[in-house]
This record gives sequence, structure tokens and C-alpha cells, in this order.
Amino acid sequence: MRLKASSILALEPDSCEAATAAARAIMDGFGTEQPKLLLVYGTINHEQDQILQTLRASVGPGPLIVGCSAQGVVSNSRLTEEGYGLGVMGFGGSELEAAVAIERDVHDRPREKGRSIAAQIKSRLGAEPELVCVHYDASRGVNAQEMLAGMGSVLSCPIVGGGASLTWGLPVSTYQYLDTEALQGGLVAFGVSGPFDVELGVCHGTTPTGVTMTVTRSDGNRILEIDGRPAAQVFSEATGHVPGEQLRQDFLVSWALAIERTVSWPGPDGPRPRRTHMIRAAGAVDYETGAVRVQAGFPEGTRVALHQRTREAVLEGTKAMGEELVLRLAGRKPWAAMGFECRGRTVPFLGAEGTLAEHDLLYSQIGCDVPWIGMMAWGEVASLGNEPAFHNYTYPVALLVPRA
Repeated sequence: MRLKASSILALEPDSCEAATAAARAIMDGFGTEQPKLLLVYGTINHEQDQILQTLRASVGPGPLIVGCSAQGVVSNSRLTEEGYGLGVMGFGGSELEAAVAIERDVHDRPREKGRSIAAQIKSRLGAEPELVCVHYDASRGVNAQEMLAGMGSVLSCPIVGGGASLTWGLPVSTYQYLDTEALQGGLVAFGVSGPFDVELGVCHGTTPTGVTMTVTRSDGNRILEIDGRPAAQVFSEATGHVPGEQLRQDFLVSWALAIERTVSWPGPDGPRPRRTHMIRAAGAVDYETGAVRVQAGFPEGTRVALHQRTREAVLEGTKAMGEELVLRLAGRKPWAAMGFECRGRTVPFLGAEGTLAEHDLLYSQIGCDVPWIGMMAWGEVASLGNEPAFHNYTYPVALLVPRA
């Protein structure tokens, strides 16, 4: 077979049993062939190294293994953000080529690390990939837009992915996977090439409040002042958080700033201009310095709009994205689907029933027989036009569609 994918969600609480069951299901799905790449998402309560070591022992030395920890995992019609979850997607086929790469301490010189990992992928494939997927440690203050700018200086293909995540609560460390190693502070990526195209969808879940402001002082991915006032003070007033109170993630994700951009976006009749928003949530707040850290900063002088999260905006945006993707598919059937939904949109906001209903709708729109893998990310990556871009409170979806 030219191109093939198979996906599974294992819910066994024992990490060895979950990995063994996932590996068996993937290998059975490929029959006499062998996958070339395994994309792996595991909830943080699993023994991270044990998952990877068991997968490697179960599938043998052939398939590449890459992925990250996640707050929640999606596979086909199933998803979980509670208990134990291990999602695995196998990619293969006679005409698929795959490559993986790693960089450590991505928060140190992120542009250089992004450029390096992109060059590794391109060199190992021997050609420009059709798609690159990236996962990184968002817990150490990385400037994600710098990292993506480095990747974009080497690659012209779509770049998708997200920050490795963990169970909802106080922010702590996350894990990135490569082969049998679960590392921290890292950046991992894979690239795939072959006779397929990528249809990329992106939807948000916020609406403008009508309040606009100007970033008057910033330093990289730290916003220092907004309208001449400490950014932390603006954050406090907008969210109701009191300095000294425990800074839960509920406060961090409730602060959404956006800038508007016009990009070239694919349509059924070819590319067309499209207005969209780049959403930013707070990653940390320092009341002593007045700074709010975001994963991708705003230059001084940037006009930003304060947005609010609404359940209606989330669900309507997902439905509209699915409808647009169906139009662009024009009857073609994807051979694989990948999703990277913001972890602040799903169970913590929509609830368990709402999250499942959202996925069921999108999955039925794309096709319930399309192998699907997804994760709830701490910051999302999806190219806009020809540029890699960072997002918050967003749901990017990548559909891999065979060429005729």
C-alpha cells in the first residue's frame, strides 16, 4: 500500500500493559507491513520511560518513535482527559518517508534550535517534507515564535504540532519523546514526505470584547507594559486574580489577547485573503516586575484586542472548520488526520460531554473511517499562509490526502 495509517487509544492503567496493547493493535492494523513511524501521546500519570521502552521492545527496531506527554489524548472516535491514556498512530506505506530529530534545552537560543531541527529533518529525508510536526517543552519559558521562525527559515512546508502538556492544574514539567527517551526541556519533530497533500484547518474559541490596547514595553516573550501600565496589573484587573493568590491555570487561560492578520488561505477555488486572529494566553505572571510571559511575544507598539472565551465560539468555530475542510477535500478521502487542540478549550472549559460532542461532530464531518490521532496541547502550532505560526486557545487539524 502506498500510504497507510492506524491509530489506537489504550486505557490500561499499567504502563507496560497499555504500551503492549497499543503496539499490538498498530502492528495488527498494518498486517504484513511495518509502520515507519509511531506518533505517541501519553498522559502524565503513566511511567513515561516505561511506555517508550515497552513500545520499542514490542514493535522491534524498525519504526521511528516520537511524541510527547499530553493532558488528553484522542484516537479515532475515542478520547480521554481522565485517568490513564496512551494514544499511538502508526504511519507507513511503500511510498512514505519519515525522519525524526531532537534538540535539547529549547528555551536557550530557540531560533537556532528551530533552524537546526528543521535542517536535520530536511537532510534526513533528502527533500522538502510535505509536513513537519513539532512538540516542545512549554513549561520553561520558551519563545515559541522564535523557535518557529528558525524552522521557517529552512522549511516551506506546513508546520503543525503543539506544546507538550500535562494534567490540568498547577503548571509543572512536561515530557518530549524520542525513541526510548522521555526528556524535559526538549524539542522533538518529525517530517514525512510522499505522494500526498496537506489540508490544514484552524479555528479559535474567543470573541473580541471591543477593548483594544497597545503593548508599550516588551522584552522577547515577556509583555512588560500595556498602555503604559504594568502588564501584570492589566492581567489582574481582567481576570480577577489577586497578587499573592495561587495562580491556577484557570486564570492564565482566561486572559486572551489577539492581533489581527490577513493571510493567504486555501479555498475551493484557490487561495484567497482571510482575516484571522493570533491569540495569546498568559503563561506566567510576575507581579514584582509587572511582566506577563507568553509563549510568543508582541513587539512594542503592537495593537492588541482583549478577547473573551465563549462555549458558543468554540463549538461554532469547530463546526465551521469542519465544513470548510470538507469543501476543500472535494470528495477526496484523507489517509490520516491529526489534531492539536488547546488544553484550555476541552474538558476544563467545555466539560467532558461537550468535548466529546465537539470531536464527534468533527470526526463525522471528516469521515469516521479516517485514522485519527490528537492531543490537548499547551500552545498550538499551525502555519498560516506560508509562515509557521503559534496560537493559543485554538484547534489546528491536519488532513493528509493522497494525490491522484
